[in-house]
Amino acid sequence: MLKPHNFREFFVLVDNPINKTNTKAVYKFCALKNGGIQAAASKSECFTTNKGNLSKDKQKTLNKGKM
Repeated sequence: MLKPHNFREFFVLVDNPINKTNTKAVYKFCALKNGGIQAAASKSECFTTNKGNLSKDKQKTLNKGKM
């Protein structure tokens, strides 16, 4: 059985101005590529509002260029 990954190792939580009751989980690698957390938080491909929505396929897409 797979062990869950450490969420905070890969994501930073930031306030969501559109929905105050739900924060955005910004992918740290994307933040490094795009000039910071706030810049990445404005790009839909760099965050999710629900950590369950970030599929393995999306993680692979975001990790392109990392290897």
